[in-house]
Amino acid sequence: MSKKPDTKSSRIIYEGYIDLIEDDLITKTGDIITFNVIKTKSPAVAILAETLDGTFLITTEYRHGIGDNVMSVPGGNIDDAEDPITAGKRELLEETGFEAPNWKELGTFFPCPALLDQKVHLLLAQEAERTALPRLEPAEWIESTLMAYEEIREKMKTGLATDGVLLAILYHYSIQ
Repeated sequence: MSKKPDTKSSRIIYEGYIDLIEDDLITKTGDIITFNVIKTKSPAVAILAETLDGTFLITTEYRHGIGDNVMSVPGGNIDDAEDPITAGKRELLEETGFEAPNWKELGTFFPCPALLDQKVHLLLAQEAERTALPRLEPAEWIESTLMAYEEIREKMKTGLATDGVLLAILYHYSIQ
C-alpha cells in the first residue's frame, strides 16, 4: 500500500460552484510542494438508459471546458438528502424527458482523481421511455438520441469527442 504525503497547510483559493483548494504537501524527502485540488459540492450520477428495444439514450452536450460538444449520458449532481437512484431518476427526467421503472447501480468511479475529488455513481435505467419533454437548465445544451450499442462504438471510433463518463459506464455495463 502506498503512503500519502502529510499536508502542511491548506487554503481555499476560490469558492463557488466548485472550490479550488491549494495544499502544501511534505514530500518523502521533506520538500514542500504546492498542489491544487478541485473540490465538488456533492457526488454525481451518470445514467445509462436502456429502452425496451435494447437501444441506449445517448446525449450530446456542450462542455465549455473543451469548447465543444461531447457524446455522453444524462447525469448530474446528487442533491442534499437524495440517494443516487433518486438523483438519477430526477436527472434522467429533467435532461431527457425519459423515465424508467427498473434501476441498478453498476459501480462508481472518480473521473480525474489527480485533480478532482468527485465520485460518480454509474446507474443503469432499464425499460426507459419518454414520458415528458426535457426541462433543461439555462446553462445546459443537451440533445438526446437513441442508439444501438454498436452504433455508439462506431461513433466513438470516428473521433467524436467522448465524455469519460460514457466510457466508464459502458465498461461497467459490459462486465455485469
